[in-house]
Amino acid sequence: MDVRIVELSMGELKFESDVDLIDHIQVVDPFGNALLQKKVRAEFSLPLGSKKVSLSLQCRQVCKRRLSQHLYHVGVLILNYEEGGDELLRSYIGSGSETEVTAAYG
Repeated sequence: MDVRIVELSMGELKFESDVDLIDHIQVVDPFGNALLQKKVRAEFSLPLGSKKVSLSLQCRQVCKRRLSQHLYHVGVLILNYEEGGDELLRSYIGSGSETEVTAAYG
């Protein structure tokens, strides 16, 4: 599942992904309506200085928009940072880097 992060802040993460990820993280009620309360774990690397650092977050999906037949825009709320991830993300955002970041979700 390929994911391209399009917006990253201390409180939320927005990304584009194919339908495979949506099928993996989406929960539906007995009537087929999508529910947006499933918690997911996001793991990705960020370029920080001359090295890459790994970041792991606990998130909850809060919005989803279909961009095309196979591409979605998804917004998640960051619930928890693991192992000092908040400081790593704060440093990355403070560096002003606009490097494209990809992520994995589970």
